[in-house]
Amino acid sequence: MRDRFWWTLFAIGVITVVSGSIQCTVPRLLLQALSPEVTVASEHFLRITGVLTAVFGALLVHALITAEPQHVAVLWVGIQKVVTASAVGLAIQDAIFSPLALAAAGFDMVAGVMIIAFWFWLKQQANES
Repeated sequence: MRDRFWWTLFAIGVITVVSGSIQCTVPRLLLQALSPEVTVASEHFLRITGVLTAVFGALLVHALITAEPQHVAVLWVGIQKVVTASAVGLAIQDAIFSPLALAAAGFDMVAGVMIIAFWFWLKQQANES
């Protein structure tokens, strides 16, 4: 089961943990690159989203390395990625973030679709056995 697709999802989980951890530790640095305005409130909210991002990345990694398929965890990580991508897209549209944030939104959208596809595959495997 640990094919290229699995390793890609595993890498997405690790990248998500790392990116969330960076958001938590240096929010001002990120906001200076992505936002026209940096405030104490925006730093605080980026820290909160960073913690949640890191936790969902860790959940994906955990779900992938356990012996039993973790259907529900995989599904919700995929949903989180798609919703996050949409929220970043809206923030760009509303000029809260610069278009540079499209890279993160694109990554999250592609990752979310891949994770949800993996969830469908897991469900199919469970139904066949």
